[in-house]
Amino acid sequence: EGTRLSSTDVAFKLAPRVNAPGRLGDPSVALALLRSKHIDAARPLAGELESANDARRATEKRITEEAIAETLRVYGEAPAHGVVVWGENWHRGVVGITAARLTDRFGVPAIVIAMEDGVGHGSGRTVDGVNVHAALEGARDALAKFGGHRAAIGLTVDTNGLETVSYTHLRAHETVLD
Repeated sequence: EGTRLSSTDVAFKLAPRVNAPGRLGDPSVALALLRSKHIDAARPLAGELESANDARRATEKRITEEAIAETLRVYGEAPAHGVVVWGENWHRGVVGITAARLTDRFGVPAIVIAMEDGVGHGSGRTVDGVNVHAALEGARDALAKFGGHRAAIGLTVDTNGLETVSYTHLRAHETVLD
C-alpha cells in the first residue's frame, strides 16, 4: 500500500504471480484479483496467487532437474547441436521455462516436451543466431500443431513424431542462422 511499483517489480514480482495460476491450470483467481475493488477482497486472492507461484516454482524446478539429467544422459555435458527431451510426468505449463534453462545451461537450442496419453505439448528456445522456427520447418508434417518465431516455438506432437522432431531439430538448426 502506498508504494510505487517499478518496471522491475512488475516484471519479476507481480507478473510471475499473476501468470502462475494459468500456467498450472486455472487463471480465474488472477482475473478475480485484478478485478477486485477492495483490499479486503484482494488480500486472500493475492495469497492464492502466491501459493500458485510457489507451486509453479516447485514444478518448474523438478522438471528442469529431470530435463537436465535426461540431457546429460542422452547428449552428454556438451551437446554439439541442440537437445530434444521429453517426459511423461512433466507439466506442459512450464516446458518453455525449462527449455530456456536448458538453452542457458548447454548453450544450444532446446525443445522440451510434456507427454500425456501419447500426445506431447512442447516448447523450444534457441541461442543467438539460430532460428529455431525455421529449423523445425522440416518436421512440420510430423506435428499436429506448430508455431512461434525465430527465438521460440510451441508444438504438439504424438509419440510417433518425436524422433522426427529430434532428428530435424538436431540436424537442421546449423544451417538456419539468422
